[in-house]
Amino acid sequence: MATVEVTDLHKSFGDLHVLRGIDLKVESGECVILLGANGCGKSTLIRCLNGLALPNRGRVEIAGQDIARTRGRRLRRARQQIGVVFQHFNLVPNVSVFQNVLYGALGRQSGGFLRTLAPFAPDELRHQAMACLDRVGLAEHAGQDCRQLSGGQQQRLAIARTLLQDPDVLVADEPVASLDPRAGRRVMELLMEIVRERGMTVLCSLHQLELASEYGDRVVGMKAGRIELDERHARIEPSAMNALYQGVVRVDDPSPVTAAPVAVDQTA
Repeated sequence: MATVEVTDLHKSFGDLHVLRGIDLKVESGECVILLGANGCGKSTLIRCLNGLALPNRGRVEIAGQDIARTRGRRLRRARQQIGVVFQHFNLVPNVSVFQNVLYGALGRQSGGFLRTLAPFAPDELRHQAMACLDRVGLAEHAGQDCRQLSGGQQQRLAIARTLLQDPDVLVADEPVASLDPRAGRRVMELLMEIVRERGMTVLCSLHQLELASEYGDRVVGMKAGRIELDERHARIEPSAMNALYQGVVRVDDPSPVTAAPVAVDQTA
């Protein structure tokens, strides 16, 4: 397991200041949910955590190593510790479900890219890939083109690929935003089961307040590139959530059924 620590993180795109002095620590094995309206900086923060975006200032430490100042082979090795699940799945089209999982071994498999291709992959890696597919309920689809899968199945495939990578840290950027509510809940349940089994450290951005309350150890709220809220979900008042989403949604008192805050769209 690994601790994630972000210190005084700033990121700009031209004149647009997206992250404004972010300070955040996620303890080993903890699951932190990021909330905030579109454009608040959640996705940029997640990209900085994996080295996909370089901050203008500040530190991003994974297990004590500053990703923001790491380059070349050291950065590639550091990224092996960090699994990423995206909103739009990021699967490789025109290849099989099984092959997409094998790509999760890129970087950790000696022999490079060639050894992750199904015809050349070692037997041990092939067995591991099938075990990952079985864990997410897709073993029977191994030979299919990934484009034949439903949206929920494609996100489960992306999770299986991350499983094969075997990271210490998982960052997920709106992993269920492209799914209907029922499929989204199933994916979140699966994702949280797996990270608990493996003791991963998790930072996951969501829009769904009820999912944040159900699955996060902590909820961190962002607005205009800053952290405005950092609490255990049981302590969060609707008024605090309203401040995060002012002009976008209104957050009413918790539902008597789910005990989660209820978001009401004010733009409809």
